[in-house]
Amino acid sequence: MLTDEGPLATNSLQTRLDSGDRTLHETVEYGEKLGFVSEHDGELKPSTEIMIEASAEDSDWSVERAFRRGIEQYEPYRTVIETISTNEPLPEVLAKQSIKKEITQEALEDAIESTVTERAVLLLLKTLHHAGLGSFVHGRKGYPTRVEVTDDFDQYCRTVITSRGQEAIQTARSGAPDSELDSITFSVEVDVSTSSPEEVAALVSRIQSVLRSHSE
Repeated sequence: MLTDEGPLATNSLQTRLDSGDRTLHETVEYGEKLGFVSEHDGELKPSTEIMIEASAEDSDWSVERAFRRGIEQYEPYRTVIETISTNEPLPEVLAKQSIKKEITQEALEDAIESTVTERAVLLLLKTLHHAGLGSFVHGRKGYPTRVEVTDDFDQYCRTVITSRGQEAIQTARSGAPDSELDSITFSVEVDVSTSSPEEVAALVSRIQSVLRSHSE
């Protein structure tokens, strides 16, 4: 609605969704966390480049792309992706690699250092589904609620983890005195396209370690 019609009054959204105050609040909060919208003076507006781009007639925008950007922007979700992809190999459920609800809950609670509700866990799993990273499956007949991951899940994880290392380098450079810039100017030219998420995470960890030791 926002990309088609521009800014939208919050109470108008409530009418269109036919929802109560609590559902409206949770919906807006979710959109703000993923960077889709911002609310100001009772009005919702697209708040990120990807959502503004979505309104362009010649845009190659997609729902999956928007949700992937949202995951990368919202730190708890991003941390969960990194944690899940670098821990033990994903278990198989009915011969398909899957992210189980229980694993997701543990990773999310670690990320925010607090307990979370089942709704919060299911919302994260459904976000992965909408991002095209897997198919959400309700648990039944003894099988767990889960997301059965797609073939490009590992590649997406590598992209997320690699960007963390690049951000660490940029942060170190931006915070360093001019006299020290030359000593921390270096490039990392490693082909991670065939590396596992665990190997990429280890590389990023080494880069961060080097930057920390330099700043001490």
